[in-house]
Amino acid sequence: MSSPLAIGAVSAVLRNLLDNGIIEQVALGTTVNVTATAPDTIKLDTVDDPPQLNIFLYQVTPNAAWRNVGLPSRNGDGDRLTNPPLELDLHYLITAYGRTDFQAEILLGYAMHLLHERPRLDRPAIRRALNPSPLDVSMLPPTFQTLAASDLADQVEAIRITPVAMPVEELSKLWSAIQSHYRPSAAYQVSVVLIDGKKPTRQPLPVLSRGPVDPVTNRDRGVVCQRRHAAAASDPLCGGAACAADGGPPRRDSHGDRRAARRRSASGAPLAPSGDRSYRTAGRCQRRRHRVHVRAARRRRRADDVSSRPVAGQSAGDTTRRSQSARDQRRRAADCG
Repeated sequence: MSSPLAIGAVSAVLRNLLDNGIIEQVALGTTVNVTATAPDTIKLDTVDDPPQLNIFLYQVTPNAAWRNVGLPSRNGDGDRLTNPPLELDLHYLITAYGRTDFQAEILLGYAMHLLHERPRLDRPAIRRALNPSPLDVSMLPPTFQTLAASDLADQVEAIRITPVAMPVEELSKLWSAIQSHYRPSAAYQVSVVLIDGKKPTRQPLPVLSRGPVDPVTNRDRGVVCQRRHAAAASDPLCGGAACAADGGPPRRDSHGDRRAARRRSASGAPLAPSGDRSYRTAGRCQRRRHRVHVRAARRRRRADDVSSRPVAGQSAGDTTRRSQSARDQRRRAADCG
């Protein structure tokens, strides 16, 4: 993850990228200044002022894709569990300034082409921009020396540069807020910048096992709780096992216990009370099957009532024979099943 210096580091890397590209490609017959300042501070008062390309960070928004990473960050007691990163999208305005005809348009076209050819800021380019190897770091300005410790090249997510189409109304409001005259501009979004949290957290202990191992299934039996009353331990329906009927935590039967209980119930073996809770599991299965049979019987009775109603043009004997034939067909189907 990056440090809080990552926002300034992104601006520095973008300025370095445009500065190197302008020097190599643009042939205007004069030098070009690439800056990263506010547009209202740029003044081209004299004829000798060179053309200028400016990068301005006008908005910072949270990134929607990384916003829910690491939640919840605190437990019920207020202790900090995780350090979710601060995820940010940076919105830039690239503006071209020129004293003569077509200088601003040429600069803006080259700048947009450079960013089109480099839609991602790779890690080697970030390291070269923030740590120029031929030069001594002490020779750089103090603010640039500080940006070298931003760790921007070590963050997990790659930094992407995406052009943004701003409506005329938003551009007008932005330049009105800047209190400067409008110049040829292009808007870009740079995402995502991840700033890591530094506060200490309290990590829960790892789970080694969920209770004793069942000898039948060779799996953990789950979380076991003690009953409140000792007399309940002799209940044949519980078999001395843990139960949550008295306000304890809910039972967690493993899948192996349920499958073993079904196999023993289907084979006709006695379901003796044991500590693996298979006796109660089989009882629940039997009650569930009983409820299914009761619902099926109710549906059959309703179908018989509907079929026994007289239909126009038929006698009562025809209706009785039709309903009896339908019942016989259902019985034969049940016997075959």
